[in-house]
Amino acid sequence: MKHVVLFLFLFLSFSDSHCQKGPNKAVVISEIQEYYKAAIKAKKDQKISLQLIDKAAMLSKENGIDSLYFKSLYYKSILLRRHKLHQESILNLTLLIDLASAKKDTLFLAKSRYRQARDYLNIGNLIASYKAAQAALIFYKKIPDSIKASKAAERLSNIQNDLGDFIGAEKTALTAIDYAEGNQNISNRLWLYNALGRASKEQGQSKDAIKYYNRGIDETLTSIEKAVLTSNIAVVHITNENWSKVIELLSPLLNDPDVKNNASTYARILSNLAYADYKNGNQSALSAIIDAMSIRKENKDILGIFSSYVQLAKVLVIDAPREASGYANDAYKIALRLRSPEARLEALDILLKTEQPNKIKEIGLLYSSLSDSLQTAERQARTTFLKFQFESDRLEQQNQVLTTESLNKSLKFQKARTTTIISATAIIILSLLTGIWFIYRVQRLKKEKQQAHYKTEIAYSKKVHDELANDLFYIMQAIDSKEDKNDILDRMDIVYHRSRDISKATSMVDTGSSYAKNLSFTLSSYCNGDTRLILQGIGEVPWDDISEVQKIAIYRVLQELMTNMKKHSEASHVVISFKKTAKLLKINYYDNGKGIDKKILSSGSGIQNVETRIFSCGGTVNFASETTKGTSVSITLPR
Repeated sequence: MKHVVLFLFLFLSFSDSHCQKGPNKAVVISEIQEYYKAAIKAKKDQKISLQLIDKAAMLSKENGIDSLYFKSLYYKSILLRRHKLHQESILNLTLLIDLASAKKDTLFLAKSRYRQARDYLNIGNLIASYKAAQAALIFYKKIPDSIKASKAAERLSNIQNDLGDFIGAEKTALTAIDYAEGNQNISNRLWLYNALGRASKEQGQSKDAIKYYNRGIDETLTSIEKAVLTSNIAVVHITNENWSKVIELLSPLLNDPDVKNNASTYARILSNLAYADYKNGNQSALSAIIDAMSIRKENKDILGIFSSYVQLAKVLVIDAPREASGYANDAYKIALRLRSPEARLEALDILLKTEQPNKIKEIGLLYSSLSDSLQTAERQARTTFLKFQFESDRLEQQNQVLTTESLNKSLKFQKARTTTIISATAIIILSLLTGIWFIYRVQRLKKEKQQAHYKTEIAYSKKVHDELANDLFYIMQAIDSKEDKNDILDRMDIVYHRSRDISKATSMVDTGSSYAKNLSFTLSSYCNGDTRLILQGIGEVPWDDISEVQKIAIYRVLQELMTNMKKHSEASHVVISFKKTAKLLKINYYDNGKGIDKKILSSGSGIQNVETRIFSCGGTVNFASETTKGTSVSITLPR
């Protein structure tokens, strides 16, 4: 199969090179569809499938076929998620969302936001996942598509459960169930009831949780669905230590052929049943917990293996504390792999009951520190979520008020138009045409400004996430680990300087009479005692003749180059020269540092930003860099 797909890819590429003389649109569409189909067939091969779908997207874009371009970008995100490239998928979907917004394509806005919510969830960004799922729900209702809206509500409710907003999760799920009432095509009602059951269970409302899970069972279409929801009911009874009820519920499920063929579901049911049986007095059930653990290991079910270790540690904590300690330590190691503070706390809680006295103090301190950190993180996340929720509700109310006012104004306008249409037809038509043109012009300029602002926000949000959030997390870890205070202060100083750099990069550019002076000051601020900056010819440039757009581009590009020098090059000398001719302004940058890595030179975002800014001004830029020989950049701009 792989060779067939590769042959098809090469064939399509060859035929494409021979069809550039001007194929008609039908031929181009057919070619795009062939690339798309080939990408689907090659989906297991990451490299080939992405090359094929990129080719389909490129042809669609070049020929202005928006529907196929959007379709190709959307399927690319499916491929990226399949290969666990969630960050790349998020960026790809962000591009699609921008394009769909410009075209007012509500369907692709809904689909992209829905899939983006899942990608954010996979990388642990619950707030961003909530925002995306909420947007998807709004768009699907707007279409309207009750089936997809119901699924978006299900995802939103589960995210709210993850965030600890259990009341909000109940409200979202109940609203979705009412919205789906009477629509027999909506098949996810059982999962909405499952979300309701989870919200009730987390609030300690066992009766309501069981009630909702049972309503979900009434909606099930397969034995696996029924087994999952029944198992969730059993978990409620495990929490309440109602062991006989757990055994009654789970025992029949083990004989179901579909359950036996589903390893993860079977292992979960077997483990919970054996755990309840052991707690009910049957010590021979221990072997069944071990059997479930073996199944999970065989299927590389990390979360399931963690659960098995915890269950084994709990049942052995009294009769075999040493063995229990071993399982608890294994659970703790997996919790570290999962990067889950909650899982670490659960394992540490068992270790406090099983470890040797000389280790109890150390474990207790670790447990206390981790618990405090987790509570702080949860409070911060909760505060962020509540602020966003409040702002969303406020904006929704404002939109409703504006919509009402707009309708009232529209009615008044229609009445006025009706009374004057006979005597002033020509004047009204002229006024309407002028008004439509003016509104269209204002909206277009506003939209372009918003899009530019939004792209800038994305760039600097990513910079804050990549450069500051990770450093802050590292400092938190260092504090948790009680590292040397001086080292922590040094790291905090680094974070401070990085935040100041970002502040400088986002500040407004003064393009007035002080431009050259401000530019010189800014560039000099990047140099410390180890780096010397030489500026040549900056005062000889007639800056008043240079456009504002070009001044801003020059300012930001040189900032980017100096930032790169400060971070990576370790240069001792930097020379920037300015030279004007009758038609051109030439700027040459040189530093004697380590040079720019070839991978960064070909694909780095900073380099791309430099090229984009210069190209947008009609200029050219050339990079020359070799390891240990420094970096040279030549920029030419038309005057």
